Amino acid sequence: MGGMKIKTPYRLPENRHLNFRLVLGDKSIRLKGRIVYNTVLPDEQNVSGIQFIEFSAQDSALMREYISVLDGMAQP
Repeated sequence: MGGMKIKTPYRLPENRHLNFRLVLGDKSIRLKGRIVYNTVLPDEQNVSGIQFIEFSAQDSALMREYISVLDGMAQP
């Protein structure tokens, strides 16, 4: 709930703040985040860790609900 990891062809500078939209199924939320790390993979793709720094209680509830559904799908 506190962040996410993304893979991109672009290097995202550490400590940069981002405004972005996260699509969760058929809904989306707007978030603010901060790049906490960037690692270059052997295939030259970049993996960046983003710490969420601002989102509403409604967006938080939507994320919890979406993650709960995904977690339920992973159970045998």
